[in-house]
Amino acid sequence: MVSSIPLLWPPPSPIFPRAGPKSSINVLPDDVLLDVFDFCRLDNVFAWNHERWYKLVHTCRRWRHIIFSSPSRLDLQLSCTYGTPVADMLSHSPPLLLIVDYSGRRLLSTKDEEGAFLALQNHNRVRDIHLYASIVSLDKLLAVMNGPFPVLEDLTLTRAIEYSDADEDEEDEDDEFNCPRLPQAFQAPQLRHLCLDRVGDVIEEGLPLLTSLSGLVSLSLIGIPVSIYLPLEYLASRLSLMPQLEYLSLKFDFFASSDDVLGEQIDVPNAKQISFPNLSEIFFEGDSSYLEGLAARISAPLLMRFSAMFFEKPSSSTLSHLSGLLSAAAELRFPVASIKFSGTRVDDPNVAICMASSEQTLDWLPQFAPFQMAFWCRSLNVQVASAGQICTAFTPMLSAVERLRLDFDGGRWQFGQDGDIEDAMWHDLLRPFCNVEKLQVDAGLMGDLSRALCPDDDGQSMEMLPQLYKLVRPDYAHFGDAFDKFIAARRDAGQHITKRRRPPIPNSDSEEEEDNEDEDESDSEEDKEEEGRVECAVGGRREGEGSNPDTDTETDRDPGTNDNLEISTELDSDSDFDSE
Repeated sequence: MVSSIPLLWPPPSPIFPRAGPKSSINVLPDDVLLDVFDFCRLDNVFAWNHERWYKLVHTCRRWRHIIFSSPSRLDLQLSCTYGTPVADMLSHSPPLLLIVDYSGRRLLSTKDEEGAFLALQNHNRVRDIHLYASIVSLDKLLAVMNGPFPVLEDLTLTRAIEYSDADEDEEDEDDEFNCPRLPQAFQAPQLRHLCLDRVGDVIEEGLPLLTSLSGLVSLSLIGIPVSIYLPLEYLASRLSLMPQLEYLSLKFDFFASSDDVLGEQIDVPNAKQISFPNLSEIFFEGDSSYLEGLAARISAPLLMRFSAMFFEKPSSSTLSHLSGLLSAAAELRFPVASIKFSGTRVDDPNVAICMASSEQTLDWLPQFAPFQMAFWCRSLNVQVASAGQICTAFTPMLSAVERLRLDFDGGRWQFGQDGDIEDAMWHDLLRPFCNVEKLQVDAGLMGDLSRALCPDDDGQSMEMLPQLYKLVRPDYAHFGDAFDKFIAARRDAGQHITKRRRPPIPNSDSEEEEDNEDEDESDSEEDKEEEGRVECAVGGRREGEGSNPDTDTETDRDPGTNDNLEISTELDSDSDFDSE
């Protein structure tokens, strides 16, 4: 009988006498107590198998008997992790399922390696395996996995990047991915989650490991070296065996030209289309051409989250299939979007296009935005041109955006130093946002964008942002007339303009501050006085004061809520945005 086991790991805590009457919980029948224990498990599933049920079985013999009589109902497992004396735990505990978790991003000690080795020998009991170890440790641990694991559901293998790896000479590059692989006899028919991070099986041609894993729900392949790029046809054939797939992550290590690596793999005649009815998340790092080739072969109508980091700027010719894949996903429609460009002060300049359901997400947690697409690029004019090509390709998705932010990270030494940004580039960037009602422009982009939106002979600037009725920018005196011509043209077209001034953002790292340093002292003082007047007018505003009918300028009633200048085409149209 399980209840007759004399010992249990961890050992029970010392029992101290209780004051007062005996607890009345013991009057509850066993099935009610079992429900209580089950609710305790559901309250924190992660902590349940690490510490919670251990404490419950130490309470009394009756509770111990109830818990050990229902291991499946209560999902009882023994956790083998850092610092756990695995040998003692296996000897003194019931034969429960095992969690082998050494994923703490630190190298295994000798005792932890021995513990993991003992736990992995119990093939029939191991349900989760998470290993972060050096090549030497992985060699030892994977060797013991030579056989079937009938209950294994989650497998994560990560090769630790040791400092010595970074100091290796170039002649040792061929050995960099000479990582241990899972034994050929390894089988896991119940595996649902697989993550291979810089482990040898990632680079094995054709991924033979995946041929028997038809039940995978999540697949993550990380650290794929470009020298033996994973062929699209191999990957597609393996993915076709996983109809239940919900999560897919592919991350390559280095960039290689699509002409050298992919050849004509993108548009393969009669390529089989693979449907993933449950696929909801895609994460990718690598060449845009590779993702385009994969998008040409799959469909995912329920896709809800997408993130891609390209090693170089993608071209419009390598986005048509990807655009079709993402546009077909109804859940990838978001009302808020941001495009962030990079300046000269950024170490790794890139362009990031994000979309979310709220501005708060883009303000505070942009890394969790459900749509993210980024690429590395140094020149600002190339950044704008490439972002315009991407936006044009994704017009069906961007037509749902109602609020757009154009951000700038890092300064610009001089406005002309980044090359000329043609007005047509900005037009290509803004044209897909046909339903944007609010536009927020960073100080670093005001000069360029203001010039691009100035009325011209061909009238193209008037075609941009036809639904716009609110424009937000920092209130710097140097750009006091920014967008005035654009606003005046819209006003002549019958749209009433109301300008609201708000103080500049404190400690801003924008280029107008750098320009002030180059101006003479009198000009700088005039700017400071002008900004001071605006600030004073906002801070010292008396009750009952309103807009000036001669200037159509209205001072913000609540300057502390947002340090921006807001321009609206409707006098009473700000309520929707002030609540954000």
